[in-house]
Amino acid sequence: MPAVAAQKNTKSEIETKKLTALAVSGSPSEVETKKAKELLTKLSAASDADRESIAEELAAFVNANGVHSLKQFGILDAITKDINNKKNAGARQSAVAAVVALTNNSINGQAEPYILPFLSSFLDLQADKSAALKTAAADAAKNLALKVNPNATAVMVPVVLEGLGNSCKWQTKMLSLTLLDELAKKNKTQFFVVIPDVIPVVSDCMWDTKVDVKKAATATMGNICTLIENKDIERFIPAVIGCINKPENVPETIHLLGATTFVQEVDSPTLSIMVPLLNR
Repeated sequence: MPAVAAQKNTKSEIETKKLTALAVSGSPSEVETKKAKELLTKLSAASDADRESIAEELAAFVNANGVHSLKQFGILDAITKDINNKKNAGARQSAVAAVVALTNNSINGQAEPYILPFLSSFLDLQADKSAALKTAAADAAKNLALKVNPNATAVMVPVVLEGLGNSCKWQTKMLSLTLLDELAKKNKTQFFVVIPDVIPVVSDCMWDTKVDVKKAATATMGNICTLIENKDIERFIPAVIGCINKPENVPETIHLLGATTFVQEVDSPTLSIMVPLLNR
């Protein structure tokens, strides 16, 4: 057995033993409970200088006690409480640091289902008054998109699309578009499947009142459309995207498409590109 595979199997066996031990014990020990409480208290009140190291301690604690410790010791509840603490920017930033540490030490991906829900909070925090917190939340969201299992793309994308709603702040929309770019680039195969859901939302943002959002949405649309592999329509994609911003070009583009003989099968992602054009 190759060394890397053997190492992964060993880690998996260790984690299984941890989970079995927790199940047998039924409840955490007083020492572990006290340790978790101390770490959470320290992290919530941490200074900028100490925040990252304490978050790493917390992640190490979870790694040592198994993924179930996230709920068993109230760690998830504490992070959720802090990230929604409107009166304490430091606590919010500490919660973000905790999720980053857990993302980077995800115990072979087992922590992902527990930390993915925080993506919505990262998007909301783009409207926060604290510049440092906005930056930390944006970096945390990008890190999550980079580290998470590619097969979770279909779970992440709907959350990201919610960040493009009309009621969302423009800063939230900007991060959402960046995340779509990252996911489309990193997880091409998995992202291809959700293109029909993404195109209509991004096309709406191409008409946003905020110029920055409008430009970013147009760029994102172009990036997403590069995943389309239909050779019959490939050369018309720039024109189709252009029609969304300039409806006066619609008749000419439709005429060009009408004169095209389609040889390849037109799948859902390819067809979804036409929807904004037809709406115009």
